[in-house]
Amino acid sequence: MIKIDSAQDRVVIKQSEHMDVYKFSQDVLQQLTKDNIPSIPSNYSIYFDKMLDKGPDEFKRKIADVISTIDVSPSAESSIHIEKEVRQSYIQIKSMLQAVGLIYKNLATMKVLAKKHAATLENSSDILATRKVVQNFNADLLKLMALMDKHIDIIKLNYEEISRMFKAVEEQSIYDSYYDIYNKKFLLSTMASEAESAKRYGYKSSFLLLKMSERIKGRIKNIKERENIQRLIAKMLLKTSRRSDVVAHYGEGCFAMVMRHTDIVGARKACERILGLLYEQDYLNEGEVINMEFQMVACALSGANIVEQTLSIALDRLQASDKSEAPVIIEEQI
Repeated sequence: MIKIDSAQDRVVIKQSEHMDVYKFSQDVLQQLTKDNIPSIPSNYSIYFDKMLDKGPDEFKRKIADVISTIDVSPSAESSIHIEKEVRQSYIQIKSMLQAVGLIYKNLATMKVLAKKHAATLENSSDILATRKVVQNFNADLLKLMALMDKHIDIIKLNYEEISRMFKAVEEQSIYDSYYDIYNKKFLLSTMASEAESAKRYGYKSSFLLLKMSERIKGRIKNIKERENIQRLIAKMLLKTSRRSDVVAHYGEGCFAMVMRHTDIVGARKACERILGLLYEQDYLNEGEVINMEFQMVACALSGANIVEQTLSIALDRLQASDKSEAPVIIEEQI
C-alpha cells in the first residue's frame, strides 16, 4: 500500500508489504558499487531501469505504481517544454504582425482611393462642400498614415529583435519539434559525454541508427505519407526506449537511440524488439498497405574514436545495408 504522509508531504511505502522495493533499491546501489560506477542520480536511474527490465512483471507493475505517485521532471524535459512555449509564442507574434501588416495595407488602399476621388472632384464646382469634406478626410488620413509609419517602424525593430532572440534559442535547441524527440545537436553531445564516461568508468554503452529503406522511400511519392511513416518510426523508438535512453533525429529521416550501460548484445536484442514492433504496423502508400523495409545498424559506443568518426562509420554501414532486400542489423565494435 502507498500512502501520503501529509505531515511531511512525501510519499511513504508501507514497509510491511513492500520490503522488496527497498531491497531492490539497495541492490541497485550495490551493483553500482560492484561495477565501480559513481552513485550519482543519472547512473542510479540507468541501473534502476536496467535491473528492473530483468524483474518479474508483477514487480515491474509494483514499481510503476510507486513511480506514478512521484512527479519527476528531468531538466532536459523542462528545456523541451520551454522551447515549445517559445516556438508557440513566436508563431503568435508572427501572426499578430501579419494582421497589423494587413491593416496597414488596407489603410494605404484607403489613401489611394481618397486621392482618386479628390482628383475627380477638383474639376467640379457644383459640389464644393463635398470636395471640402474629402480634402479634410485626406488630410486626416495623411496624419494617420504618418503616425502608422512610425508605429510600423517600431514594430519592425521589435520583430527583428524577436527574430534575433529566436535564432539564439534555435542555436541552443536540443529538441526536434517535428518528430517530438531530441535533435542532432543533443545527440552528438550525448554520445560524446557517454563515450567519455564509459571509457572513464569501464562500462559499455551502445547506439543504433534506424531509417526507412531507400528503396521503399523511393516508392512512396507522396511526401506527406512518407513523413507520417517517419514520424511513426520516431514514436515507436520513443515508446520502446528506457528512460535513460536518448532518442533523437539525426537528419533526413535517420533516427538514433543512445543506450546507456548497454553492451552490443543488449543493443542487438533492442534492435530485434524494435524491428518486431515496427513490422507489426500497417503502412499506407496511396491508400494501399505496402511491405515496409527498414535499415538498422547497432554499434558499440566507446572513446576510441571521436563521435563524428563513429557516426560516419555507422552511417556508411547503414547505407550499405540497403543493398540487401531484407533489413539488416549490423553489430560492430567501433
